[in-house]
This record gives sequence, structure tokens and C-alpha cells, in this order.
Amino acid sequence: MASSWKILCVLGVLAVSGADAVYKGTYIGKFSTLHHDVVGDVYAIDNITIYVEGFSYDGEAPDAFFFAGNKTPEPSNRGFIIPDERGRRFAIDFGHVKVPRGIELPQSQVAIGLESDSPQMRASAVMIADTDTFVIEDFSFDGTIPDAIFVMGSGNADASGSQVPDEKGSLNPLRKYSKKTLALPIPPEVKGQTIQYFGVWSPSKGMLASVTFDPNALIPPSVKSLP
Repeated sequence: MASSWKILCVLGVLAVSGADAVYKGTYIGKFSTLHHDVVGDVYAIDNITIYVEGFSYDGEAPDAFFFAGNKTPEPSNRGFIIPDERGRRFAIDFGHVKVPRGIELPQSQVAIGLESDSPQMRASAVMIADTDTFVIEDFSFDGTIPDAIFVMGSGNADASGSQVPDEKGSLNPLRKYSKKTLALPIPPEVKGQTIQYFGVWSPSKGMLASVTFDPNALIPPSVKSLP
């Protein structure tokens, strides 16, 4: 477990279910309500970010703050304030949730090996940053294949898959790049589907270069997608 957390709070009570359910990461549990009507459902977005849904607190404590720690099995004052420091005069637990030991947390998936000699293409890494975004680091492409595009998909990595817009949101063929780091949006029509590969594909030449990912990996939910 990482030694730091961030808290994203949603005030009020939200009910999300059925077809409208939103992926929020790994569910940790509910706050144990001890004082001041503290309630909420806690999710781990990744190993440093917590999402609290349906958070309520009566606001009556004079020195309340979010607090986390990993030094003792039970809640104690051995930890740290999140996300910023306010007063520390009191050490009263108004409500807490325990993070189970060994819980599987979502994390960005990184693959290396996107490269080709003909055409000249290189990237130091391709990352599924969250459920909304790919990141390609240090991407270079000589632009000699005029119909090349970014693609993603599941199954056969040689297949055309679904087109991924470029960093400007365009579906036009790729231009020349030189060591650019790109943030690419995952197409809305395939969000939530298994991602097994990402590559550069040409309708005339086929797959020019690709990388693969673990289809069973837990990907962090996009913070923008949370209610």
C-alpha cells in the first residue's frame, strides 16, 4: 500500500445502478459512522487516489479533516492529513473505513515496444492511463505511410480494431511526429470494453506496429467520468 492518498469527495447521496452504473475503481467499503453523521462509500481509483461517494458530515466538529495511515491495523493518530493541513488539536475518529490487506487496486498499464523500421516509428512507452485515455511517450513517426492511424482493440493484435483519435481529436491520417508525448482519447463507443492491444494501422499496409496489454488488468477509472 502506498504511503500517500488523495481524497476526492462528492457531497450528498448518489444512487447509481443498473445500466447507468459508473465504474469507480476498487470498492473498499463504507465509512463506519461513529460521530457527526459521517457516511460514504469509499473506492480506490488507484494506489494514491481515493473516491468517496455519497459523503455526508454534519460540519459540527471544530477541527475535522481527512486522515489516512498504514502504521497500525486499527485507526489511530499515526498517519497524515489529506489533502492539506489544517488544525491538529483533536484526535477523535468520527468515522473510518479499513483498506483490506492485499486488496487489488487499479493501476495504469504500461507497454513498451511500439517500433518499426519501415516506416520509421518509435515510442518509449504506451500507457492506458485510465478508462478515458491512452498516453504515448516520445512518439516519432516519419509520416511515409499516408493512411496510417492509431487503433485499439481486443483479440488479434493484427486486426484493424477501432480507430483512436489523435491528440487533437482528429480522425485524419497521422502526420509526421518527432519525440512527442501524446494523450489520446479512448473512443466513446469502446469505453468499458477489454483493451488487449494498441497500434498504428494502415488500411493499405496492415498493422505497422503494436503493443499488447493484459486484458484482465484493473484500469483506473477516469476522474472526469465519476458522478
